[in-house]
Amino acid sequence: MSTRQKHIFIILTMMFCLISLSKAQVPEPDTLRQSAQKSDSLVILWTSQDPEVFTKVVFVYALNSAKQGWWDHVELLIWGPSSKLLAGNDKLKEMIGQMSKNGITLTSCKWCAEQYGVVEQLEVLGVEVKYMGKPLTNYIKSERKVLVF
Repeated sequence: MSTRQKHIFIILTMMFCLISLSKAQVPEPDTLRQSAQKSDSLVILWTSQDPEVFTKVVFVYALNSAKQGWWDHVELLIWGPSSKLLAGNDKLKEMIGQMSKNGITLTSCKWCAEQYGVVEQLEVLGVEVKYMGKPLTNYIKSERKVLVF
């Protein structure tokens, strides 16, 4: 093969690659943004009935994550005994208000809240109370990061 033929072969190969790449499906910017949001999203699953776990760990990390931009999205999922603890503790209620003001999404498992009879108390705090079994499963299976306390 002559040098000229090699050059033509290389040029044709490059053109073929460029044509192939141009036909490849490139995700739309919105799709890329949604993917990034999922992978840069933190869900804190708070289950403990110990108030110190909330005040010294959950609250501090969640609030700083939101304020400092460590995560694009932070969600506090109130699950089980923590829902009862929150409903009956004025100090924790104030802290939940600070979390809400700083853009942290507040959700609670409806089944759990119903078991403790605290649905209305949580809703008054701005917590979205809904059945969370399937959403939590989806969070775990997705690219979201889930911390459990």
